[in-house]
Amino acid sequence: MLYLGLSQWNYKFFKENLYPRGSKPVEYIKFYSGRYNCVELNSTYYDNVSKDTMLRWKKSVNPHFRFCPKIPKQITHDNLLNTVQQFAREFINSVSTLGENLGISYLQLSPAMHPNDLYLIDELLEFVNNEIPVSMEIRPGWMADTALLNECLAILKKHNAGVVIVDSVETVKYLNHIKLTNDTAFIRFLSYGHRTDYARIDDWIKIIRLWQKKGIREIYFILHTPDSESEPLILKYTREKLFNETGNGIC
Repeated sequence: MLYLGLSQWNYKFFKENLYPRGSKPVEYIKFYSGRYNCVELNSTYYDNVSKDTMLRWKKSVNPHFRFCPKIPKQITHDNLLNTVQQFAREFINSVSTLGENLGISYLQLSPAMHPNDLYLIDELLEFVNNEIPVSMEIRPGWMADTALLNECLAILKKHNAGVVIVDSVETVKYLNHIKLTNDTAFIRFLSYGHRTDYARIDDWIKIIRLWQKKGIREIYFILHTPDSESEPLILKYTREKLFNETGNGIC
């Protein structure tokens, strides 16, 4: 299954052009989910989202839609994964309310996380114990160290966790070093409003087609775009290309 989505459903362009005039903010997710089939849920990173809110979101989308919650900064940045089992339990209980609409939870490490503390990633994933699907972004500086990168990938593979592949100016030179660690793929594509974005999208479509042939079960493609005039063009291009050239997964 191929999932295409964005980092939010409150883009200015959407509110002005795609959502029906007079729509209330609580209705935006319903209209968004009619066009895309997943979203990166950044609100869980900043706040403790209530089960009632999760349930309301769940009721607004179809069964095939996926929310990808970002693991709270209380876990990743404030406490650097150290002694966070209580916070992790609260997060698991909250996002589990989404049921079949729960996609991959996104673990982004703090820049302050030290390579000597890799064991804390191991401990957190051991605690999660596959109750929810998790994929982790490896920091660009860590990707520059082959041994460190391989150690991170080994920990993820041990726990059947995935790797978040970020395509950005910072990471592009390391992308060929990353290997998938389970039968899912999670790409965060940073668009810069430049014509080269289109060639980069084309390259990813080739990779996605290869992954599909190899039987990768779920592929998430999360597009981060500048809130500018270029936004609707790259969104339209990505959606049409992914649908036409992969043939499945996009509503």
